[in-house]
Amino acid sequence: MKKENKFLAEKISYFFFSLFLISFTFPIRKVLYENNSFITGLFSEYLTIFFEISEFFIIPAFIFFAFSKKSLKIKNSVSFLLILFLLSSLIGVFFAKSQIIAYFGTLKLIEIIFIGIFIAISNYSKEKIAKIFLLIALFQGIIGVFQFIGGHDIGLGLIGEQPMDLKNAGSPKLIVNNELYLRATGTFLHPNIFACFLVITFFLAKNIKNSLRHLKWLLLVPLALTFSRIGFVAFLSGILIERKNTRKVLIGIILLIGIILIIPEARELVISRLHLNNSLTERLKLAKISVGMMYLFPWGVGIKNFILNMPAMETWLYQPVHNIFLLIGNENGSLAGLIFLVIFYLAYKNNETKSLLITIFIFGLFDHFLITIHAGMVILALVLGLCFRQTKKDIFENKIKKMVKKFVSR
Repeated sequence: MKKENKFLAEKISYFFFSLFLISFTFPIRKVLYENNSFITGLFSEYLTIFFEISEFFIIPAFIFFAFSKKSLKIKNSVSFLLILFLLSSLIGVFFAKSQIIAYFGTLKLIEIIFIGIFIAISNYSKEKIAKIFLLIALFQGIIGVFQFIGGHDIGLGLIGEQPMDLKNAGSPKLIVNNELYLRATGTFLHPNIFACFLVITFFLAKNIKNSLRHLKWLLLVPLALTFSRIGFVAFLSGILIERKNTRKVLIGIILLIGIILIIPEARELVISRLHLNNSLTERLKLAKISVGMMYLFPWGVGIKNFILNMPAMETWLYQPVHNIFLLIGNENGSLAGLIFLVIFYLAYKNNETKSLLITIFIFGLFDHFLITIHAGMVILALVLGLCFRQTKKDIFENKIKKMVKKFVSR
C-alpha cells in the first residue's frame, strides 16, 4: 500500500475511534441473547448479551488501523503476557455452565484487548482523548445535576439514560431522615461507573494544553452528587500520588468539606454515606464465595459464568464478586488472574499514569463494572493502554539504539 493510502487509512481509523470514544458512555444497545437474563429471578445485566452502538464504530477503526503503517510497537513482554492471558482464559470456556455466554465474554475480552493495544501503539493524541472525555464528562455532569435536583431521569432515554425515579425500588438513591435523594448517574448504568469516568477524566485533563483543562474542576460537583464512596477515595488517592499542588488541593477539599458540614442537609447526606450499612457485609460474603469457587475451579468457570456457579441464596445477592482481581481469577482461571496482576504491576511502573492507575485499582478492589459493564471495560482498556504507550523518552532511546546499530554494522 502506498504511503499516502496508509496515511489516509490512519486518519479514517482515528476518525472512527473518536466516534467510539464519544459514544461508549451512552448505553444504546441491542439485546442479542437473554435466555439467562432472568435465571436468578431478577433481570441480570451481567447474564445478558448486548451489541453496543459504540462497537459499530470500533470495528472500522480496527480495520483501517490494520492498513496503516505504525512506527510504535508494544513491548514484547507485554505482548507475551496478553497472549498468555487470553489463552489461559479460554480454558474456562470448556467448563462453563453457559458456553454461549462464555464465548461472548471471550469475544468481548478480545475486543477490549484490541482497544488497549490500539491506545498503546497508535499515534492517537492523548490530548484528543482528554478533550473528548472532558466534553462528554461536562455534558454527563449536567445530566447528573438535574437528575439529583429533580429526583428522576430527565427523559434522555434515546441516548441511553436509564428510567429512574425516587419511587422506583431499583433506582440508586439515598434515604436521609426519611427523605429520598436520587444519586447522579448520567447515562451510565450505576453512579459508581459515572464517578469512575469523572475521576479518570479529571486526571486525563492535565494533557490538555490550553485553558480548557481548568474546566475539570467543574466535575467535582457531579462527582459529589454521585455519593460514590469509592469515587471520593479514588480521587483523593490520585491527588496524593500525583504530588503536584497537593497542599493547595487538600486545602481546597478541606474548605469544601467545611462548607458542606455547615449546611445541615448536605451534612446529613455525607454522614449517611459514611455508614456502610449492609454494603461491606455483602462484599465480604461475595468475596468468601469467590475464594471458595477459586479453590474448586482453579482453571476458571468461564467468563460471565460466576453467578451461575453461586450457591443458593437471596435473589438480590446473585451478582459478581465486587473485586475484579478475584472475579478474573474465578472466571478466567487462577493463572489468568496472576498474569493480570503482573500486567497491572508493569503498568504501575509508568510514572506518567499513576493517578489513572490508582483510580482503576481502587474501583477494581470494591466493584466489578471494570470487567462486566461495557463502559467500565473501555475505561480499563484505555488506562492500561496509556500505561504501556511509549513515552517520547522511549522513542528517542529507540532511535539512538537504531543509529548505533547501523553505525556498528558498517
